[in-house]
Amino acid sequence: MENFISIGKVLNFHGIKGEAKVGYTLGNEDKLKKMKSVFVFQGSATTKKLEVTNIRFHKNYAIIKFKGIETVNEIVELKGKNLYVDKNC
Repeated sequence: MENFISIGKVLNFHGIKGEAKVGYTLGNEDKLKKMKSVFVFQGSATTKKLEVTNIRFHKNYAIIKFKGIETVNEIVELKGKNLYVDKNC
């Protein structure tokens, strides 16, 4: 995990089409717009890579759509998880 940096946290779902409401540090909008994928750590050794298909900003949150996630139930599984990017990117 030392090769990754946290870019936000999944706070909840947004709408019914599997979008995530993500909290992030204000001022990092440009970094977020450039993201192609993020990682979620599900245990000490396992990670899940999520491909970002769309990102937009609403109030102080990022609304992110991930490839292959189409329902609220799939996003609820990620609720409370931190999102990471490779620090070398």
